[in-house]
Amino acid sequence: MESADNTFSGHARAAQSQADNLREEDMEKTQELPDIKQRKRPVAPFMSSTIPVHEEQSAATDVDPEATLILEKASISVGDPDATPGGGEQGSPIEDPRLYDPPILYIPGRIRLVTYKYKEKKSRRKEAPVYMTQRSWAIQTRRRARPKHVVLPLAVAVILLLGGGGAFYYLGLLPGHAAGGSKPALTPHPTMSARARIFAAPTLQLLPVQGGAVATSQTLSDGSMQTVYLDTNSHVQQLSSKDGISWQQNDLTLATRAAVSNGKALTTYSWGQTDRQQVAFIDVLGHIHVLSSGANDHWQVLDVTQRAQAPLADGVILVSYTTLTDSSQHIVYIDQQKHIQMLSSTDGVQWQTADLTKATDAPLSNGIALSAFSWSKDGSEHIAYVDQSRHVQELYSTASGKWRDSDLTQSAGAPLANGNVIVAYEWRIAGSIHIDYIDVRNNIQELSRTALNAWFVSDLTTVTNRPLAAGKSLAAYDWVQGNMRVVVYVDESKHVQELALPPFDRWQGNDLTQQAVIPLASDSGLAGMDWSVTGTKQVVFVDATNRVHELTGFPGGRWKLSNW
Repeated sequence: MESADNTFSGHARAAQSQADNLREEDMEKTQELPDIKQRKRPVAPFMSSTIPVHEEQSAATDVDPEATLILEKASISVGDPDATPGGGEQGSPIEDPRLYDPPILYIPGRIRLVTYKYKEKKSRRKEAPVYMTQRSWAIQTRRRARPKHVVLPLAVAVILLLGGGGAFYYLGLLPGHAAGGSKPALTPHPTMSARARIFAAPTLQLLPVQGGAVATSQTLSDGSMQTVYLDTNSHVQQLSSKDGISWQQNDLTLATRAAVSNGKALTTYSWGQTDRQQVAFIDVLGHIHVLSSGANDHWQVLDVTQRAQAPLADGVILVSYTTLTDSSQHIVYIDQQKHIQMLSSTDGVQWQTADLTKATDAPLSNGIALSAFSWSKDGSEHIAYVDQSRHVQELYSTASGKWRDSDLTQSAGAPLANGNVIVAYEWRIAGSIHIDYIDVRNNIQELSRTALNAWFVSDLTTVTNRPLAAGKSLAAYDWVQGNMRVVVYVDESKHVQELALPPFDRWQGNDLTQQAVIPLASDSGLAGMDWSVTGTKQVVFVDATNRVHELTGFPGGRWKLSNW
């Protein structure tokens, strides 16, 4: 007990000395702050919550003989000898008080506590979100939470449905979301060009035509039609439609991994035996390849030159036709010796070749103008070409299967051809066959033959009083639904001109460029056909910028340009 009293008296004297020092400091603070009673004085941050602090405690009272020693982290009763500061065992000696916060002795009546409250000025930079200081491109968050969680996903869903362009914009800002606590509000404002792209009707991305190589045909089973052309990459491009409104585009070269074409010639037809769409083209080596459509529009390719061991093609012109008698398909071309070669197949697998120039001892071709068809009246086959003397030559098959040659320029007294283009076809309603070409004066000349086996010539430009031809583009076909045959050409003003002849009537002329308001045509690449399913006539042409277009003619004289 005596040792404990001495320890207490020592601590009491130290506390008394510290209290006197605090009192003097408080008196100095009181003089600096005269209006202390009007200030709010909360509990000082270093005081324990076990000690009450009164705002207006100024009267001096007697000192309590039993002072209480207050620590910030622990409260120890001095009169308890069993206290264990610092979490030691009971009865252990008291550790060095310097390891703890300095104690403060509260003596009622003698110490007047003076406190005041201050507010630290906060920096605006600290108030900003964390991600704003780390990422300069982040978007300021909105205060209202409900709209940003509803409007933002709804806007993104609408953008995805309209085209998806805004969704990529949204995803580009998505990394900024992870930097902050909340998602930024996004309100994209597309430009006028972006809005036009979103609401514009879908169109096909067509490449320019190379070498004016275009062709068209229809499929007999489903009535669909296809237009094929060679693009600037020398790929075979196909445009197909069943109604003339919705069009599908297909790169047949990529689909079949076929060889690249020479960019000059191709042809298309429908093979009646399997009702497959066929496309033939010439590659850079002079080989002829046939692209065939199978089930589910699965396309296959076959090198028929290699299969038939046929001579290499000259590479400028390629035509085709099918026969009804034996359901065979035929591809006619000019070889590098200027001979007329014919490839034939009845099953699409085995191909045979025949040199018709050698078989008929016919004159050599000029290598440019060539056409062929099968006459449905008697099943005979006919091939027309221009020789090196600019005469129109006809190769035709007889009932015995042999081929013969006839110089139509000489027999009919027809003008010389310019040698650029020739078209041969049949007129089923009249049972006649016709061969059209452009002469050296750029007039449209027509050779016609009826059942009497007599050929006669007509100058269609003079008869119709239409403009002269540009000299390289010409097409002709039989329009069954319109009960007439049609001849189409490009004039010197790059207008597409149509000449039509109803049975037992006179020729009629029509400027399709003015009537249908279509772009000016180039003097390369022109094709026409009768679309029997829709009862319309189709004209495919290449404009001055080498873009392919298709015109649809309806009964009554109305024309419409396909929107692809």
